[in-house]
Amino acid sequence: MGDWGVISRGFQKLPMVFEHDQEYYYVVWEMSFPVSEFSLEWWTDTMSSSKKGGTHNIIKAQYKMLDQSHHRYSAIIGPVGLASKVHYKCTSKSAWTNEYTISRRCETELTRVLVISDNQNGPTEFRQ
Repeated sequence: MGDWGVISRGFQKLPMVFEHDQEYYYVVWEMSFPVSEFSLEWWTDTMSSSKKGGTHNIIKAQYKMLDQSHHRYSAIIGPVGLASKVHYKCTSKSAWTNEYTISRRCETELTRVLVISDNQNGPTEFRQ
């Protein structure tokens, strides 16, 4: 997984997106140290065109310390309605990501499934 811009210091894993139902997305990322007040900011094309500057949603990220050098953050985007594109970025005072875009499929497009695993913390992490 790559980032076409500068990666802020401390990121172990850049944000990964998992589709959750039809109008929600689960975003998870990992840092090498704890960061206070990490949040995920998201908006859709529909929101940005509704008024100048658009309406941005800011969600406080959930935090879990995996070990001393692995700190996981997650947030759920949604509901996104009928928007064809969803934009998001992860931010705090000391670390941030570039802006990313999720291009949503239309109703006639087939569903695609991608399965990823990462067992660096043992299989019990996946059962929680």
